[in-house]
Amino acid sequence: MIMSFVGKDAAVEAVFAEWMRRLRSGDYKQTNGVLCRIEDDGSRSYCCLGVLTEMATEAGLVREVITSDGLGVYYINNEDPMESDNSGLLRPVRKWADVASLAGNIYRGNPTEGKMPNSLAGANDGWHWSFEQIADLAEENRDLLREETRRRVATRRDLP
Repeated sequence: MIMSFVGKDAAVEAVFAEWMRRLRSGDYKQTNGVLCRIEDDGSRSYCCLGVLTEMATEAGLVREVITSDGLGVYYINNEDPMESDNSGLLRPVRKWADVASLAGNIYRGNPTEGKMPNSLAGANDGWHWSFEQIADLAEENRDLLREETRRRVATRRDLP
């Protein structure tokens, strides 16, 4: 049982590490407001979460559908085709990378008081941070992104 947990944890961290590598690679043009945008010249640009979703597409967890105007991409959950999105992480992507929320939330409470983004999507879309800066933010706050950490925190709050 422990071995399978360790194996799962290592696989999840390998996904996370590859996501960070890709954000820093310079291979992805950055956009905001959507996971993936198809530019007039046919090239693609991604939000930071779109890079992870593109990885999930390559892994067969989700599939993409091009919008009728040919300029946008919707991602569809392969296990539940009723779940689709063009701006947030789908359930299988969140589970695969162990990211708890649609937007990659990194709640830190009041100490930041608007001085730092509270999600990876916010860093990308609202703060207009580079992929390099977002990768640094994600690595510095990995425990806050993780699903297991959220469950442990919620469990502790429920204790008397």
